[in-house]
Amino acid sequence: MAVKVGNSWVTEEAYAYAKAKQAEPKEGKAMLSQLSEKFPDTDFSTNTASFS
Repeated sequence: MAVKVGNSWVTEEAYAYAKAKQAEPKEGKAMLSQLSEKFPDTDFSTNTASFS
């Protein structure tokens, strides 16, 4: 069955997938926070830009 999101209609599967993907950054931030507490003298970054 279709689900209305804003002005668009998507399948329930697509909606469930998007909600699951949205939760992932929160898990990553929690992990970075735990690592920062465990290793206070180390700077962690998720920046994927290449070095110049």
